[in-house]
Amino acid sequence: MRAGAALTLSDTYSDVDARTGFGDDVVAWQERVDGWPQVRAYKQRSYELCGDAGARLDVGAGPGTDAAVLGAVACDPSMVMCRAAIARDVPVVRADAHALPFADATFGAVRTDRVLQHVAAPVRAIAEMIRVCGHGGRVVICDPDQESLAIHLAGARDELVEKVKRLRRDIGYRNGTFVRRIADLLAGSGLREVSVEAFPLVLTDPEDRVRASPLAPLLVRSLLRGRDRRVGTRSARASGRWVRVRVVVFRDRRHPAVSASSSRRRGARLREATYG
Repeated sequence: MRAGAALTLSDTYSDVDARTGFGDDVVAWQERVDGWPQVRAYKQRSYELCGDAGARLDVGAGPGTDAAVLGAVACDPSMVMCRAAIARDVPVVRADAHALPFADATFGAVRTDRVLQHVAAPVRAIAEMIRVCGHGGRVVICDPDQESLAIHLAGARDELVEKVKRLRRDIGYRNGTFVRRIADLLAGSGLREVSVEAFPLVLTDPEDRVRASPLAPLLVRSLLRGRDRRVGTRSARASGRWVRVRVVVFRDRRHPAVSASSSRRRGARLREATYG
């Protein structure tokens, strides 16, 4: 990232260890988000979809809250996150989602939550998840659909609201709308029983709304205060304010007839077709 450039949300989660002391703030934020009731609801569903056949892997596990519930191996590239997971007595492997250090067909369930929206090559990460998932196992993917973002602030100009939405969707996240491709990618990779479930997430707490859009803190805070100096307008303060985004949960099952090596070859072809 160039000097002086704004730090986006995907930059933050791609290199949590980049700034001394910053990782602890990210861990605290992750733990706060995990406590939101609507987040707990979709997470609980993702736990159920993992089933109970064999060992489990949580990719991009962060501080290990989900891995602790699942009894899963936590995998994350951040040392700060790995230490937080170890503190929860979770088995931890420090590794990148693009190159999981496990043999083919190691796990009965492989899960990832709010990770693909940030990674450099989400198709490659999915191929790795499929590779390490055993025959008949499950791949569970949870990711927000930033296209579904809706912001309500009475008195705010539509132009400003749309500006914030574009910044979040197109700049704040590397892959803000990638979630819309996942079902087809999974089906095309030889998986079967691909299902999709959507969970709404509504934020009404001011702190949560501001932190939910860290890519443009000045613009977002300006909107929440009811003024936009950039376009030279001022709107009335409003009592009703909320931000809504949809979280999509995918469940897939490895087809018993598909070998790990053949699925890996398909994943490679898929990556080549997608990224040239």
